[in-house]
Amino acid sequence: KQENIDYKPTAVFLCGSAPMFLRDNLAGETTSPLTIDVYYPSLCRFFDRIESELSLTMEIAGHPGAAHPKNPGYFGGRLALQGKTMEMIARSKLVLSHGSAACNLAVLFKKPTIQFITDQFLIEESKQNV
Repeated sequence: KQENIDYKPTAVFLCGSAPMFLRDNLAGETTSPLTIDVYYPSLCRFFDRIESELSLTMEIAGHPGAAHPKNPGYFGGRLALQGKTMEMIARSKLVLSHGSAACNLAVLFKKPTIQFITDQFLIEESKQNV
């Protein structure tokens, strides 16, 4: 078996549908607390830090209800793939998510995970607790 010399260790972000695609949010007649102009730049800064500090290449596993281009600018040009979540997790070194059913694959493949939220999640939560 010949190794791929171009291989770079990866981290994979399990992308939810919001805020660009509101598929899941519409099912419960809710809206997303996330806004495109704040969420994606914040996410990219976080990904930059993960890549820099852990020497990993961040990739995006697209939500089934999303239709991301292959290297969208809103993800900083990072590779985004649809329908390849299991393969992406299997070869990754780290899995990141806000919460996804696909997190079970990270457990099955014994991958470390980071579960995180952004300030926008907290703002929406504080509105609901008023």
